[in-house]
Amino acid sequence: MNAPPCLEIAALTHGYGARTVLDRVAFQAATGEVLCLLGRSGCGKTTLLRLISGLEKPRDGRISINGQNFTAPGIFVPPDKRGIGMMFQDYALFPHLTALENTNFGRKPAGAPDAMALLSRVGLDHAAHRYPHTLSAGEQQRVALVRALVSQPTLLLMDEPFSNLDSGTRDDVRRLTLALLRETRTTAVIVTHDPAEAMTLADRIVLLHDGRVEQIATPTELYRRPRSLFAARYFSELNEVARAGSPAYLRPHDLELVDPAAGMPLRVTDVSYTGENTRVTLVGAGGPMKASLRGIRRVNVGDYVGVKYDAKDLLEFPVSETITVGR
Repeated sequence: MNAPPCLEIAALTHGYGARTVLDRVAFQAATGEVLCLLGRSGCGKTTLLRLISGLEKPRDGRISINGQNFTAPGIFVPPDKRGIGMMFQDYALFPHLTALENTNFGRKPAGAPDAMALLSRVGLDHAAHRYPHTLSAGEQQRVALVRALVSQPTLLLMDEPFSNLDSGTRDDVRRLTLALLRETRTTAVIVTHDPAEAMTLADRIVLLHDGRVEQIATPTELYRRPRSLFAARYFSELNEVARAGSPAYLRPHDLELVDPAAGMPLRVTDVSYTGENTRVTLVGAGGPMKASLRGIRRVNVGDYVGVKYDAKDLLEFPVSETITVGR
């Protein structure tokens, strides 16, 4: 008999007053899986995390952990009985406790990992006796992570845990966090609005749109085979390609610039460099298009170039959706 998923969400519905925030949301997370809840502000990500943790009670639906119903009709298990760890956006460290005291605060089950050993693992053994206000944002995030893992939660919920970090620190802390989650086989649900972050961290991504699940897939599948125009546009800009019947779409990096005689002729209207790529804006009879080219390309505003692409890279969606879904 197969073991139940660590987390199961079934037909979860919630709202405030007349406004529905979550509409029959459903997904599962396997034991040891890192799941990212991805979506724009207001799509219901944080509300969903609060419902899973027990900080709020849903209007309808079911939340189960390891086969036990925590929220269902007639059932509501309070937060302190769920065995769930929570990492908040501001880390919520106690200012009057040292880093080590923070990590040792609260429930420590038998066989729990040693807090000092974990602080050493994340490179903070030297800061064990320092207070949070003396630590950088990255160091505070690592203390909060160690505190969450020491309690050996059945499930760890993380709400935008890297949003307060600068870009350089963010990449390092992401890698360290993912390594620790893998080492401890901790099941984690991470809220983010950043598609690059979700693709870096997640085994699978739950993409939310207006309180509904738009698509659930691995990062590779979601990028390569988006089921909707919304999903495709969430991960990159799109160029619309006029064709008979429904329109099709191409990502900027799928365009190749060639001699004007060898492709669809377009005029260059803007060129910018991002270090690794050259971004080119073009215009022609079919409207504006954007290309992202690897490396530094010698292209000048006013030049005429040709554009080519491989038909296999075209993305197509139902006509009704391309009419109703905005950019």
